[in-house]
Amino acid sequence: VRSLSALTDPLPGNAQDLLVVHLNGKLTDLPNVTFSQRQYGERQASWDLWYANLVRELVHLPVLYVGTSLNEPPLWQYVEARGRKSGERELRPGSYLVTPSLALAKRTALRHYNIDWIESDGAAFSQEILTTLDAQAATGLHEFRRQSSLAVGGDSDPILDVAALANDSVDDEREFLLGREPRWSDITGGYAVEREFDRSLASQVEGSAPRVIFITGTAGAGKTTSAKRLVLAYAAEGKRVYLLNPDSMKPIPVIRTAVTVSSAEVLLIDDADRFGHVTAGLIRDLVADNPGVTVVACVRSARFGALGLGEDFADQPGVLNLTTPLLEDADIDGLLAALDTANRLGFLKGKSLAQRRQIFTRVCGRQLLVAMIEATSGLRFDEKIESECEQIEGNSRLVYALAALATSFRMSITTQEILAACGGDAPAVMRDMNALEREHLLVRTGDRLALRHRVVAERAVRYFRESRQLATPIRGLAFSLAASAPPGPLRQNRPGRLLIRLLSHEWLLQVLASGGDRDSDLAEIREVYETVEPLLSNDYHYWLQRGSLETEQGRLDLAKNFLDQAVGLAPDDVFVRTEWAYMTLKRAAANAQDPGASAQVELAFEELLDVIERQQGRDAYPFHVFGSQGLSWARRAPMGAEARIQLLSQLRQVVARGLERHGGRADLITLAADLQREYLMIAVEDGRVDEPR
Repeated sequence: VRSLSALTDPLPGNAQDLLVVHLNGKLTDLPNVTFSQRQYGERQASWDLWYANLVRELVHLPVLYVGTSLNEPPLWQYVEARGRKSGERELRPGSYLVTPSLALAKRTALRHYNIDWIESDGAAFSQEILTTLDAQAATGLHEFRRQSSLAVGGDSDPILDVAALANDSVDDEREFLLGREPRWSDITGGYAVEREFDRSLASQVEGSAPRVIFITGTAGAGKTTSAKRLVLAYAAEGKRVYLLNPDSMKPIPVIRTAVTVSSAEVLLIDDADRFGHVTAGLIRDLVADNPGVTVVACVRSARFGALGLGEDFADQPGVLNLTTPLLEDADIDGLLAALDTANRLGFLKGKSLAQRRQIFTRVCGRQLLVAMIEATSGLRFDEKIESECEQIEGNSRLVYALAALATSFRMSITTQEILAACGGDAPAVMRDMNALEREHLLVRTGDRLALRHRVVAERAVRYFRESRQLATPIRGLAFSLAASAPPGPLRQNRPGRLLIRLLSHEWLLQVLASGGDRDSDLAEIREVYETVEPLLSNDYHYWLQRGSLETEQGRLDLAKNFLDQAVGLAPDDVFVRTEWAYMTLKRAAANAQDPGASAQVELAFEELLDVIERQQGRDAYPFHVFGSQGLSWARRAPMGAEARIQLLSQLRQVVARGLERHGGRADLITLAADLQREYLMIAVEDGRVDEPR
């Protein structure tokens, strides 16, 4: 137990101790304590991190209030700042206030915040209630220790030793055969049938000793299972095999250092495309830093092409690019035998072997995940997932939608996060959650829940999007994550990383766009941001996304306000600087006659060039912003032909540099052609070159 004073001690980071915080000061702080009305007024006159942190926790956790009548003005100032919007569901968990008496009006007011009154004083409550809870207290302390160890080993470490992960069984291996995401124990326990592709992969690797192995394929094709089987074989040979932690978002230099320090011989990167356009650079750096390492990277085929990974590694030796194929006849027979042994044949039970093969081959199209779900249920894959979503009702549907959102982002969600997102009757939500788990619609790993497969989650999210049922779970989950994320940058913790993905303006435009009334869609998106604004008003990423949305929608003065706040909070962040430059260039082009527009353009160009240098050109986006928005300015700016030609020459040079690093980017190729065309048109008009025939 650590005792802290809110007046003299700094706010701790991710402390593992149980903190007792004296908000108004300790005896040792006298005479500088908060006691009188004037002193309370002084506390309210400026932003107080301790009260802000307290209310962040009150929003997320159930609280037992003892020794207070909840009349402290600073407390209510911050509670109201984070209060719920009119007409919205109350999202705070249930709490209790222990006090001998409480006015009826106060009781009614507290009920709006899910706080129930217990008629007792501190001494009586301690004697009658707390003294009987020794066993529960021991259980709670044990859980704190367990969660603490999970937090340190789970989210923090950039890489994980596969030898320590291999025994991850929770006695549900049979459910893998019905489409659950693969665990290591599914392979070691024999439920994940070895496919012809796995045997071919092993022989190709053995014969070529590659440095980089790309395993690509469509969603649900079995890429991850094949990759895990491959690296387990490496581990069986005595090699040091590591997994790039999917729950960690450490900076790339930290990842590179961790791999080097570990002396890893094999590194598995599942969903390698999560690093976006720096994926190729990261893999190249890992191989260059560690001459003895083999990188195994799983990427969906569509993302592999979109990121230009094939072109980036086309001429490099020691690179294997293998695509996970459809099920072969031998694969189907092995899968049928495994389903029969595990008593999971479902719809196939009672059918002949020939009939079973025909269903896998003709009906299911030999697709692994689709086959496991369709063949055993008798329904088409989309029909099966849609039927599941339709049959789930009430709070269960909201719980399922929340877990689907998290799983679609390759992440899981805690019970507490679901409770906070749902609000209302917590025991009822727990019952719904447990029922979904019993029906294997939710899968638990430790204290976290997810849908059985990411492809299933993506199809479920599509169902909720198409039926216009996605806005409520998005707002609830955003509120829950914003309330539970620890102080500090969001990227440094799991709730924050999930929240970053949830607040992406591009994603919100994609999933909340109905194709009808665009103004209504945008109002719904802005409501998501407004729901969490009181919780995230001091977070730069929040303002970055709000500003990016308004930049895209052309509300450039409002976008400038939001992005200026992001710059004020994180002036060195490359994403903030890039988006600020994008907004500034777009705003200047829209107001090209403004006397200060040219100076703003020069400042934006300087920002983008500095970002490119700092990133060593790893990200293609700043190159594209420089060229595309520079071209828009060149077309509108009040300048002569000479100045316009000089500007276009600079734009062409910068985009050419981008193509040197990102030759496969279609958008840069198109942009380079547009700049060349614009340059030639002006040069012809100015008489610098003959008009092409």
